Amino acid sequence: RLVAEMKWDGVAPSNYTLSMLVKLFSRGKRLDQAFSIVDELSAEFGLRPNVHVYTCLIQGCFKNQLPVKALSLLDMMLANGVHPDERAYGVLVRGHLNMGDLDKAVEIVESAYQGQSPAGVDPACLREVMTKLRKRSSEAAAALWSKVQTPQPQPKQWTSLRHHSLSPGCGVPGRGLMLHNMKPFGPTLETQE
Repeated sequence: RLVAEMKWDGVAPSNYTLSMLVKLFSRGKRLDQAFSIVDELSAEFGLRPNVHVYTCLIQGCFKNQLPVKALSLLDMMLANGVHPDERAYGVLVRGHLNMGDLDKAVEIVESAYQGQSPAGVDPACLREVMTKLRKRSSEAAAALWSKVQTPQPQPKQWTSLRHHSLSPGCGVPGRGLMLHNMKPFGPTLETQE
């Protein structure tokens, strides 16, 4: 009914609309309708489901005891160029933990930390996986821990920035000196007339 009213009023749905509809249908154990509405509205309005829509669908799959379908959504996301974020991976990991599949949860954690810009999982989720894995095997927990450790970014070297901005030929004469003296670039309110 809501979608019909939106169409009647000429209001185009957004990914937020899709996410809310998926949540409503999933909670009502009408997951097939959730998938149908996403397909229908995406085609009709040229929407491309984003990570939030996919995450809601994944959550709905777990609420309806469909872990295989949830995992297939991860593949679909990647195939459609949608990159899972920390929340999406967390929903997948927790869903598999709740289903009693620690091995699959570990596999998903490992994949969350791979690639050029890994999303990872939230610390509480990682702690939950590590605790359960440690109970099974401390060696396996140590191996996972070594895989998820990411190098911490180094702090910026202000001396090199200052050196660069004061070096000759930096692009704009005088700007390096202004940066060194902490004056703003360009005109300020005091100098404009």
